[in-house]
Amino acid sequence: MVLSEITTPQIRRWRAVLLESGVGEPTVAKAYQILRAIMNTAVDDELIQRNPCRIKGAGAAKTAERPFLDVAEVFQLAGAVPARFRVFILLAAFTGLRFGELAALQRHDVDLERRTVAVRRSLAETRTDGILVKAPKSAAGVRTVAFPASLAESLATHLAVYAEPGRTGLVFTGACGGQLRRNNFHRL
Repeated sequence: MVLSEITTPQIRRWRAVLLESGVGEPTVAKAYQILRAIMNTAVDDELIQRNPCRIKGAGAAKTAERPFLDVAEVFQLAGAVPARFRVFILLAAFTGLRFGELAALQRHDVDLERRTVAVRRSLAETRTDGILVKAPKSAAGVRTVAFPASLAESLATHLAVYAEPGRTGLVFTGACGGQLRRNNFHRL
């Protein structure tokens, strides 16, 4: 389309068609933000006189509040998974660590006396590169996180039974050993 011929009603229809076709609201909002930025640049460059992106709230995505489990539900979930993943669930729930951070934990990252876990790396899985273990995205991602005293004994048992041996052995592994992957949890 010719930039100067794009109208507000056309943009409204474009947005409505995207939403009706099943494109998620956050994706539509981002697409609208990009289009609005392009049109603002066109106004600044005097290619058009007025930005036709005039839909109030179209650039803001309304996302539902993420559900969370209460303490009893966390323990119920942990009791429902295979034993090798029980402490994984409990640490995730009570420390807020992400999947990739937990999957990359090594034995020397766990301090049972101080009841802390040091986050120094994170696992990422991409279609092109497969599994990568890398530093957290920012310096703030490298941190030490405390875990509840009530988990110390369970974590010690987990380390003795399920973790790989040696200082750099993985704390959490798949059922057949090796690096933990997200799809280990899709079949539970």
